[in-house]
Amino acid sequence: MQQRNRRISLNKNYELEITLPYDPGLVDAVRETFERPNYQKHRRLWLAPPTAHNLKITREFTCLYGFQVNISADAGDASDFMERYRHHRIADSLSMDADIQVPGLGGTLYPFQRAGVEYAARMRRCIIADEMGIDKTIILTVLHHLSLRRLARCV
Repeated sequence: MQQRNRRISLNKNYELEITLPYDPGLVDAVRETFERPNYQKHRRLWLAPPTAHNLKITREFTCLYGFQVNISADAGDASDFMERYRHHRIADSLSMDADIQVPGLGGTLYPFQRAGVEYAARMRRCIIADEMGIDKTIILTVLHHLSLRRLARCV
């Protein structure tokens, strides 16, 4: 039985997008079933990397919980997904600008700083290892500012 608003699809970044209505049981199932699920609060969905495990478990998960799957049969196998995913993430890490707004910052970020903030915020786990003088401290300060804003809204 497939239910509305329960969907797993592959986005343009080759990540699995898991969309579901809020249900504590379903949230626990996503957390326990998928490798490295990451909740995107502003988009109200979960992202998971296209690992072999995640791609394999998708079919079983969709049958068990009534999800619709929107992944093309000709999209390739798990190794193809992972290669495209890796390539896309490397390209993102080399970006020189991003469309990101940081309310309450009190200053303007340079394009490469916006790119760094956007990439680190989306990845949630990364190493910022630019050359000296490339404003890693500013990027980390903005990320800290963003995380405090998120925490303030949760409390």
